[in-house]
Amino acid sequence: MTTSVKVLGSVGLNGSGKDAVVDYLSQEYGWAKISIGDMVRELAIEMNLPLTSKSLHEISERYIASNGERFFPQTVVQKIRASGWKKTAVSGIRTEADVYTFQEAFGSDFIVVLIECPDEIRFKRMMSRSEDRDPKLFEEFLVRDREEEELFKLSKTFSYAKYKIANDGTFEEFHMRIDELLSSLALA
Repeated sequence: MTTSVKVLGSVGLNGSGKDAVVDYLSQEYGWAKISIGDMVRELAIEMNLPLTSKSLHEISERYIASNGERFFPQTVVQKIRASGWKKTAVSGIRTEADVYTFQEAFGSDFIVVLIECPDEIRFKRMMSRSEDRDPKLFEEFLVRDREEEELFKLSKTFSYAKYKIANDGTFEEFHMRIDELLSSLALA
């Protein structure tokens, strides 16, 4: 008898709380966590390259050009399978090809959850985390959203989410909503 592997993919716009869901599942429920971006960072470290946006973007483009758009999600799938993890939370899912890769690998045991958060709240949260990569003006923030939509077709990716979690309140409210979703899916 084979034991199924449950994989939850957290999707949403920048600053919506995608990584917060993955972190919470890891900390509170013991789920393994992994990011598609982790694969790019591992390559940069192997190549002794700085972990800058520029070098990570160049690595990503190079590997996708030579190995196809599914290279990084397939690498994550391989890591999940090799690890023996029974429950894994994945962040960094951006494209329809990413979703297809996980669906093909895990079938109905792959769950896409969309994290929804109003623009103003996302922007305030990004400002408070003070990362160099984040826009400093609200207009820049909106432009970045449009650019990511054009590049990744995020709205298409989000359409695969059967479940949504609103992240428009406190951390406690957000965590309660995550708990409720896990409970409803018998994954708690």
